[in-house]
Amino acid sequence: MSKNAILIDDDELFRAGLTRLIDSFENFEVKLSVGSTEFKRLAEGEKSNKCYDLILLSVPMNTDEGIDICETCVRFYSPSPVMIISNFYSKNTVMKAIESSVSAYFTKGISPVELESIMIELTANKNFPDIKLELKVRQVLSTEEQMNISFTEAEEQVLLLVCQQKNSTEISNDLGISVRTVESRKRNMMLKTHSKNMIGVVMIFMRAGHSQNA
Repeated sequence: MSKNAILIDDDELFRAGLTRLIDSFENFEVKLSVGSTEFKRLAEGEKSNKCYDLILLSVPMNTDEGIDICETCVRFYSPSPVMIISNFYSKNTVMKAIESSVSAYFTKGISPVELESIMIELTANKNFPDIKLELKVRQVLSTEEQMNISFTEAEEQVLLLVCQQKNSTEISNDLGISVRTVESRKRNMMLKTHSKNMIGVVMIFMRAGHSQNA
């Protein structure tokens, strides 16, 4: 059975081409292909009918409206993964998107093969996988010199339990917060340390001389 996707893009030509491409993938079908204005109008009416497996968002992410649509997608269709495809990927833009709990951030230069592969991976893993970032997007996040690492108290609570080899569900139960909140804190720590996973976070945090906190 094909997995259902939403495609949101204000460029009608690009949207039509991407829709045809995704529909050609064996396991996917674009059930809704709309511009941002129509999406915002439909979103409230759709929130009780969360029947989509993946949300593909391709709007200018360097604007407040783009971030707002991103947050709307995550809020209304959680836990369905939200994948951004945008040629706007400054450090500030990517950080804001990740803070909104998107699942992937790629540029419009992504190849069809890679796009299908990422879509399969995002929809196959229901346990809130680590965020998927295109290499050039990840490089943008690593361009600035790494400053002294500073985690919030809430992030350190999660880090301590990670060091105790607890998974996100166990951490959620221990702290009385949602699994999505746990994953959001993990993402923030991975961004601050430019790590691909929590093992990298722990290693870097220890090397920085913060072992007493973990």
